[in-house]
Amino acid sequence: MRWHDRILPRDECELRFGVKPKHCPFCASFAVGLYLGPTPHITCVDCNADGPQISEGRREDLDYRQYQAILKWNMRV
Repeated sequence: MRWHDRILPRDECELRFGVKPKHCPFCASFAVGLYLGPTPHITCVDCNADGPQISEGRREDLDYRQYQAILKWNMRV
């Protein structure tokens, strides 16, 4: 499995969590998505920029941590 196979696309983030990640602040690309690994974060497929990794919490809280990763990405200035 390639790393980008574990990325939930931007539009699917909105369907699943009700929130769409903003574009990349570094390259302005809309090709961003949620990395679905053990430390969820938003990543840009074009320039490989990553948002804050959300690692606190139990395994059972993975959906919540994924949602928090989107919110943290969108909070940038």
